[in-house]
Order: sequence, then structure tokens, then C-alpha cells
Amino acid sequence: MNATKPLLFLALLISFRSFAQDSLPPVYEIKADTASIQYISAAYWEKLEDRDGEFTIAEIRNQSLTGKFHKPGTNSFFNDTVAKTHWIRFRLKNVAEGTVKISIGSSTELSDFYVVKANDNIAHFATGGKYPWHKKDGLKKINAAPLVLKPGEDVTVYIRKQNKALFHIPSGNRIPLYSTEQFIQKEFDVYQENALDISYVYKSFFSGLLFLAAIFNFLIYRAVKNKVNLYFSLFLLGMFCWYSPVFRILLPRESAVFDEYFIVVSVFWIVFLLFFIRHYFQVFKKYPRWDKLLVGFSVLMIIISVGRKFLPVAAFVDNILEFVSLAYVLVVFVTIFMNATQKGRHKIIFFKAIWPLIAFLFISLVATFLFPSQMGTTKWLNANDYIGGICIAWAVIIFSKYLFEDYGKQQQQIFQIQIEKEREQAEFIARQKVELEKQARERTEELKKSIEDLKDTQSQLIQSEKMASLGELTAGIAHEIQNPLNFVNNFSDVNKELADELEQEIDKGNYAEVKAIAKDIKDNEQKINHHGKRADAIVKNMLQHSRRSGGAKEPTDINALADEYLRLAYHGLRAKDKSFNATMETDFDASIDKINIIPQDIGRVVLNLINNAFYAVDEKEKLNQNGYEPTVLVSTKMNNGKVEISVSDNGNGIPQKVLDKIFQPFFTTKPTGQGTGLGLSLSYDIVKAHGGELMVETKEREGSIFIIHLPVN
Repeated sequence: MNATKPLLFLALLISFRSFAQDSLPPVYEIKADTASIQYISAAYWEKLEDRDGEFTIAEIRNQSLTGKFHKPGTNSFFNDTVAKTHWIRFRLKNVAEGTVKISIGSSTELSDFYVVKANDNIAHFATGGKYPWHKKDGLKKINAAPLVLKPGEDVTVYIRKQNKALFHIPSGNRIPLYSTEQFIQKEFDVYQENALDISYVYKSFFSGLLFLAAIFNFLIYRAVKNKVNLYFSLFLLGMFCWYSPVFRILLPRESAVFDEYFIVVSVFWIVFLLFFIRHYFQVFKKYPRWDKLLVGFSVLMIIISVGRKFLPVAAFVDNILEFVSLAYVLVVFVTIFMNATQKGRHKIIFFKAIWPLIAFLFISLVATFLFPSQMGTTKWLNANDYIGGICIAWAVIIFSKYLFEDYGKQQQQIFQIQIEKEREQAEFIARQKVELEKQARERTEELKKSIEDLKDTQSQLIQSEKMASLGELTAGIAHEIQNPLNFVNNFSDVNKELADELEQEIDKGNYAEVKAIAKDIKDNEQKINHHGKRADAIVKNMLQHSRRSGGAKEPTDINALADEYLRLAYHGLRAKDKSFNATMETDFDASIDKINIIPQDIGRVVLNLINNAFYAVDEKEKLNQNGYEPTVLVSTKMNNGKVEISVSDNGNGIPQKVLDKIFQPFFTTKPTGQGTGLGLSLSYDIVKAHGGELMVETKEREGSIFIIHLPVN
């Protein structure tokens, strides 16, 4: 009795293992891998619902769970829909003479394939629409995991299919097996090999209709500028890019570009469909608040579509985003329903166009719930494509016809309105012609007189500003001209004395001394000539400053010009106010060559900026701040091919509230009677006329910098 216990236990264990082994579905034999696709029917696989998504492959293979697998269709549709994770298992055996290369397909968002071989080794593959492209295995385009079976090899495959979607419908009752090599070859074959395929012929015809309708409506938009035609055209263009088989052939299948392209296209045509509905029913006029909601949902749809594909999001966030997508669809239907209650021809046309599509969608939805086993089959998908395409084509034709009729009516109305307007205009012109001619003559004379007065006034104002600056220069010029005149007078007196000595030496016959005295007289005459020319140059500059500009540019040493006007301005202010004092600093770039400018105009600009700088430091000096030293710096330098002239001061700066007004004519911050308000305005115009720029940088209580940029050529 005791000897038989181990034998009974062994027999029980063997029977238990046999029972567990027998509980697996029957083996699906693979006889060849030459067909592009073959399907594992429901008789060869089993499924298990994992509502919480917590089972691992080790737990699934454990005896406690392996017995819970059941045939597809034996559980309720509700349980299939609620469960976010399903486990599928089936067995494959290669009965072909050679090695077969196949890929197992899955339509869920996240699919994990576990291939258990005879030696109990497990190979893991991952794919699905939610996996990043670089992490997918196998044929990424169709989300299929690769499998290589040697002759006679028998494997068990477990697939963990996970859907994060808030609502989803379980897949059909067939599992596709793709021939890896055949599929790759087919995907990269040229279009001519598929040209006679009925699906390509249908899609080509349908996409061609969409393209022609898009062009047709765009041309109507160009004619009448009605946005409803534009949005309908863009919607059709997006549909064309989605359905056209040309794009599916040209785009590389085994790359992320393919999926990203269709994501962008789907967002494109969905958003423009909504904008077409908005303008078709004039929602923004009838329901402005609701219209804002529509626009907001359009923006959300773009963010959702891009974000769900390219950004990692948690499951609950993904569900929220999907809920928003469903809400978007609901909002579109509510918009249509809201306008369905309105009277008008456009409502009748709209429902005439879309009723076949609504009927098809309703029948398709009912059929999905009644016949779930047919979903995913080629026949089902082709029927959906063909019938849905026909319904869409019907809607496109009806809308295009309606919009074209509207275009014709609009053109006719425009034509009638134009005729009526032309008749009224002709009568009006006939009545007003004489009066207008009379008024035109009177107004022309008045305008000519006004223009002449304005020109005279403008010239007087400009000349007044010139003379005002000339008055400020007068004292400085007097100071500058006094020095050469003193030299001329002194050397003239010396020459007079030398002439007397010369006569005395001649009488004595001392010719050596005569020559020496004659040389001294000659040297003094040269000095007299030099200082006379210096005085003459100062007078000419004064005259150039005061007279009207002739507009002739000439090569000018900008450093000398800036230095001269700095000294003239300083001495002029000193002559008017003996208490005025300021430190003058210069920093001239000696490498600057002469540039072509109108010297009296640019000199006037520099003088105005220097006078303003001296005024600013003098005003701050009057505040009696300890340690303050009024300083004005004039500098020049080359900057990016332009000459830069800077006039900076350490005065009080310019308040921000008036900074935008300083170049306006007649605007001044000086007390009444101390400024015309034209200096900076004229300076700005002069610099602009030279092709340059006049800018200002300032800080309150710290000072200002006025910068002139002048082109070298």
C-alpha cells in the first residue's frame, strides 16, 4: 500500500499536466509564408479579460489563470468593452519544409507579444499605436511582431493587448499573420503593380473627385471672397491628402513620417470641417458665445491630436483627452442641430447632402454591436470604405453644387446692383457735373494758395531756427575770429617797424642786414596770410550755417566739423552767461576718412545736439548737487560700415513720458521763449535725408546720449 502512493502521486501529476496541456487551443499549422496575409480563426485562439491590467506573463501561465481562458464570443460584449487589457493565446507550428518568416498583427494601442518556445525560453516583442516609433519591433507600419519558425518548430504565443482609450470596441475574431518578406516587398512595390487593384482604382477616383472639388471651390472663393468656399476647399484638400493612394505609396512606410503625416492631415481636415460649418450656418453671427466654444474646441483638437502622439501622457490624462475629443464631436452635432431649427434653403441643402452619411454611420454603428465578429475583416473594411466614400462623394457634390449656385446668384445680384448703381451714378454725375467743376476750380485756387503759404511758412520756420542757432553761434564766432585778427594786427605792427629799419639799413648800405629784415617781413606776411585765411574760414562757415542749403554734398572731415562746433557752442554760451562752465571732452576716431555730406546741415545737427547737452548740464548744475561736474562728451567712431557721432551729457536725462515726443515739431521742454521746438525735429529730418539715423539713449537723473549714424557712401 505504501509503495503504491508515489506511483499514484506520479500518475496524478502526469494527468494534471496532461490536463493543463490539453486545455490549450489546437495548434494552427503554418504550411507556407508565401501569401501576403493569412488569418488565425477563432477556433485556434482563446482570450482572458484583465480588467485591472495587473497580470504578468508568469501569472498568466500559472495553473490558477490558464484555466480561465475562454473562446472568443463566449463572454459578454460589456465585459469585453470595459476591460482595458486582454490576453490572447494560441499555438503555431511550422509544417513547411523550410523556415518561415511571419509577423503577428495587433490593432490595439499597446501590444506585448510573448513567444514561448519548446525549451521554455520566452521572446518578448512590443508594438502598437501608442508605442514610440523607435521602441516598436517588427513591421512598425502595421504594428506586427516578427516571428521566425524553423521546420517542425512549435511555439505558444501570448499577446497582452492593452487599450488606454476611455471607450473602445474589442477587435474581431481573426488574428492576422503577415508574410514578413511579402509585406515589405508589397509595401515598396511601384504603384503600377497595384494600378488595377479595385481598391486603388476606387480610392484614386474618389481622391480625384475630392481634389477637383477643392480646386473648384477655391476658384469660387477667389471670385466672391466668401470664406465658406475657402474652408470647404481646405477641408476637401485635407480629405484628398488623407484618402489619396499616391501619398500612401510615396511616403516611406517603415518610418515615423507616415504616421505623423496622417496625424497632421486628420487634424487639418477636421478643424476646417468645423470652420466650414461655422461659416455655412453663420454661427458667429447667430450664436457668438457658442462660436467661441467651437473655436476653443478646434484649438483643443489640435493640441490633443499632436499631444497624444508625440507627448508621453498618463492613462487618466489620455482618457480626459479622449473625452474632450468625443465632446468635440458632440459639439459639432449640437451645432448642426441648433441650426436645423432655423428656416432657410441652406438648411435643406445641408441635410440633403449629409442624410446618406448619417444613415450609413447609424447602420454601421448598429451593425458593430450586432455583429462584432465581422469587425476587422477585409470584407467589412472594404464595405465601409466603399459605402462611406460614396456617401462623402454625394455630400461633396451636393455642397459644391449649392455653393456654385450661390456663386451664380451672388454674381447675378452683384450685376443687378452694379447696373442700378451705375444708373444712379450717371444721374448723380449729370446733376453734379457743373457744380463739381465750379467747386474744383475754386478749391484748386484755394489749394494752390494754401500750398504756397505753407511752403513760405515752412521756409520761414526753418530759417528762423537757423537764425536762432546762428545767434547762439555769434558770440562763439566772435571769440574764435578774435584770435586770428589779433595775430594779423600784431604782425602788421611788427612789419611796420621792420620797414622803418629796412629804410635805415639801406641808407647805411648794410645790405646783409637788409636781407635779414626782408626775410623777417616775408615770414610775418605768411603768418598774416595764414591767420587771415583762418578768419575767412570762420566767416564762411558762419555764412554756410545761416544760408539755405543747396543740397550739394561734399567730402567733409567729420572730426574737424564736430570739434569746431563744440568750441563755437561753448564760447557762445560763455559769452551769454559768464557763470556757465562745463568740461568739454572729445574722443575722435582718427581712422575715419572724409565722408560725403552737406556740411552746413550736419553741422547744424551737431550744434543743436551740443547746445541741448550744455543746456542739460547747466540746468543740473543749478541744483547745487555736491560733487557734480557738468561734462559734455563728443565722440566719433566707425560702426558696421557707418560713421557714428555721439553727443553725451551727464545732465538730468529725459523723462520717459515725453521721450516719444522729442522729435515732434514744436515740442520742447524748455521754458517759454527759450526754445522753438524745431531743433530736434529738423535735425531728425536732416539725418534721415542723408540716409542715416538719429537715436537717443537716456536715463533719468543720469544723462542722455544722442547718436547719429551716417552712411560712409
